[in-house]
Amino acid sequence: MNKKRISNILFYGGIAAVLLFFYLRYKVAPNLELSSIQVAVSRGEKTNLDQLYQGSQIIHFYASWCGPCMRELPELVAYSKETNTPLTLVTDDAWEKIEALKTRYGVKIVRVESLKDIGVYSIPLTYFVNSANTITRKQLGEVQWQDATARQEIKTNLH
Repeated sequence: MNKKRISNILFYGGIAAVLLFFYLRYKVAPNLELSSIQVAVSRGEKTNLDQLYQGSQIIHFYASWCGPCMRELPELVAYSKETNTPLTLVTDDAWEKIEALKTRYGVKIVRVESLKDIGVYSIPLTYFVNSANTITRKQLGEVQWQDATARQEIKTNLH
């Protein structure tokens, strides 16, 4: 093989590796280990994310600066209340913003120091956990909480 061909292979291989890295980081929901994510339930009170509920639940990562996150939030909260499905919102927002949303929606919101530090690079991000406390589905991007087909699939993933 000549040097030019090797150089081209290395160059295009490098570009492909970089593109794959960014695709996996920003377009694929990460495999999170819920027991390893420490969250603050209130100022000063911390626990691991998997200790908040046992059984079927929705864990949703968001930020108040994220337009799609805030657009989706009312339907997500309505779905949770209507179906009596435990919901935990996870954010790295300031406590003042968290308290305002807790008051507005009446849901559990916990705080992490940094979403990126726990491997969450793209939001909104939703995890569905079944009654055996196993993640059954990950959804990167908005979920259509009022869509009948989506609701059936969500129900299936929660049980």
